[in-house]
Amino acid sequence: MKYHEEFEKNIKGSKIQVADDPESRRLKRLGSLVSEVEYRKTESDGRRLSLTNTCMSRMFVILLLLQLLSMVSVFLILLLLQLLSMVSVCLILLLLQLLSMVSVFLILLLLQLLSMVSVFLILLLLQLLSMVSVFLILLLLRFSCLI
Repeated sequence: MKYHEEFEKNIKGSKIQVADDPESRRLKRLGSLVSEVEYRKTESDGRRLSLTNTCMSRMFVILLLLQLLSMVSVFLILLLLQLLSMVSVCLILLLLQLLSMVSVFLILLLLQLLSMVSVFLILLLLQLLSMVSVFLILLLLRFSCLI
């Protein structure tokens, strides 16, 4: 009774301070959600919506999204691996083609060099032989003139 009289005298009709922080706002929202669910349970149209069903449906949606995400990520990983294997095969074939072209070029260059060296050596040998033969002929002529 004493408290009731004090309430009537001091507090009734005046503003009461309420804590306003993120935690109290969250609890207020949760309380309104529970109240809404309980209200809908008693609606006359036969709809039954409970907090458990809401949470279960949200969890089901989250699980579906996670499964979809995992399937997409696996598909993207497989696609990336396929692309990388195709690129690597293409690069290997390109490298082999380049190596074969370089090796053919080097073989042709070596053959050209060898043919030039052999022609030079043959010409040098012929020159040397002709000089030796001329020298020998001159030497024979000289000896023949002396005799």
